[in-house]
Amino acid sequence: TSFVLDAIMCPERGLRPLDLEAFAHNDAVQPLRIVSSAVDLETGELKSVCFGSKEGHFRDDFANPAGHSVTADPSTLYPEIQSAQADENGYRRGIWACLGASMTVPGAAGNPFRMDLSSGEKLLCFDAFCYEPVPFRSAVAEGATHVLALRSRPASYVPKTKPTLYERAVAPFYFRSSGVSTPAEFFEKGGQQYLYAEDVLTCDDGLGSSEAIPIPPAKVLYAAPEENRVSAEEKKRENWRRAHLLPITVPADVPELSVLSQDRDDIIAGMREGFAAAYDALAPVVGLEASGNGMKVAELVFPDADAPTQDSGVQILPGEKLAMNVVNHNVEETAKDTRLRHRISKRLKRFRKKDHSISLEEVSALSETDTTFSSLLPGLQAGSLPMVMERIQTYLESNTSLSLK
Repeated sequence: TSFVLDAIMCPERGLRPLDLEAFAHNDAVQPLRIVSSAVDLETGELKSVCFGSKEGHFRDDFANPAGHSVTADPSTLYPEIQSAQADENGYRRGIWACLGASMTVPGAAGNPFRMDLSSGEKLLCFDAFCYEPVPFRSAVAEGATHVLALRSRPASYVPKTKPTLYERAVAPFYFRSSGVSTPAEFFEKGGQQYLYAEDVLTCDDGLGSSEAIPIPPAKVLYAAPEENRVSAEEKKRENWRRAHLLPITVPADVPELSVLSQDRDDIIAGMREGFAAAYDALAPVVGLEASGNGMKVAELVFPDADAPTQDSGVQILPGEKLAMNVVNHNVEETAKDTRLRHRISKRLKRFRKKDHSISLEEVSALSETDTTFSSLLPGLQAGSLPMVMERIQTYLESNTSLSLK
């Protein structure tokens, strides 16, 4: 958790800093909801919680205990402090606390996050996989009627139902060491494994149905402690909300990547497979008749580690900034790239100001000014799906090795 937040995403010193300005723009268009599993410290109830900007969870002063104030404008919904670092007391702030709470795997990624909500709830939060392995339940509970679920395992994956060492010992020890017993008992009874199996089966139902299907509530129903006070009515499928659910999964013959893998080639291969599956499924939705080309595009977006590149440190567009210590000393060779980036940046600024008059012809004209435009594709960030797809379409139309039908 600390590596991802401090070394990768931190605006102050991260390798791939989160552009707070671009994030605020994107969140206003498509709000980010961060799901976390939690236990109520006062009642012991197990619950899923959603963090978001509209509740003020991304502000710098959120999750910062009283007495440890931060200097930020209290009227803003988004972080202003350019650091994801924990303070001298070990506390993170705002969106960084929400992200940390959502990805703290019990027994593997550090201590759970203490989160005090404005509602008065005092929660201990940890990875969303505990209660929502595929978090479509919270989306439907918040009113979503159509859900796109990106699954991380191949279509052939069969969830394990026999408790492993993790469920029997690692997770229970972690929770009891943190002073909470109800999530420990939940894991010991196989509750998390049941939830995951239910999620997989629900995704399969959604994939095979053209109608809305019953979606389990965002609440622990089975193997739940008495503190959850689950009623018989809540377990009846006919009482559940209904929604259209479309899961996107890599093919069954794709080998599953180990969660502890550190092999660069294996990780890149896994990223390509996931990108290709999503691209092939979604390209027709935005007018790209490029079925089967997903892997070819994925190889451009995620090149081999030893692939030559002409883009190594020039000015980076907002939304994709390199760390300050990455310097390009070959100014002569990258001058044309720099000029091109300036031209693209001006157009993207217009788009961010809600000037949606940018046309595909304009983007195509840019691509004709320099043959290295395709090399810029992975680093471009427009904050809008239509613009992203326009760039991909421009590349496909100008590349003779790929064809659009």
